[in-house]
Amino acid sequence: QIAPFVPQVKNQFISALVAVQNRQREHKQNKDNKKKRKKVKGGNGTEPGTFLYTVIPYEKKNSPMSAEDLQILTKILVAMSEDSDKVPSLLTDYILKVLCPSQDMMMVPT
Repeated sequence: QIAPFVPQVKNQFISALVAVQNRQREHKQNKDNKKKRKKVKGGNGTEPGTFLYTVIPYEKKNSPMSAEDLQILTKILVAMSEDSDKVPSLLTDYILKVLCPSQDMMMVPT
């Protein structure tokens, strides 16, 4: 669930998700074509798409996802679609801040 008051954030998330899915589809087609060419020509090469199939952990909660959390996920998806080296650090930040925040982070100063 996503809070209904953030249509722009939702649209950005959906666009980023579709971009990753399209890149995955292209990558799979290219990989399949390389296999076919390899059988015929014996060619070889390096495989791009290091971060394209990264799994983003998600925990469904009873409350809607905040706009901030959705923006974090969008940043991860954009980095994945760009095959950016930032993916691991973005994922780590997401896990530590959103999925498993420490007690220190949860405490609000009075």
